[in-house]
Amino acid sequence: MTMTTQYQVNPDGVAATAERVISLLGEVMGEVMALESLGIAAAAFAGIGTSVAAADLKRQAQLASTLLQLLTLFQQVVSLVQQAARDYSAADSAVAHSLRGTGTRTV
Repeated sequence: MTMTTQYQVNPDGVAATAERVISLLGEVMGEVMALESLGIAAAAFAGIGTSVAAADLKRQAQLASTLLQLLTLFQQVVSLVQQAARDYSAADSAVAHSLRGTGTRTV
């Protein structure tokens, strides 16, 4: 079995994937906002009381808050992945430039 020591990143592929994830996160954000607005009127709980209505509103707010925190985390991860791809591309260019300057051929 032959082991390879090469490491390669396709910055264009990373950028395309990151853009798709950002698009999906935007769609999820829209759904979370829609969820927040779907509160059940307290009158719907008239038979069982306002405490159930209050608990339902609290549950809905907690769910929306958790989903928003998750979206924020995903956005941060995507941003870091994009930065890593940019840094990789810059480092790759710097190495290529350095090798050209020394007359060393790259394979």
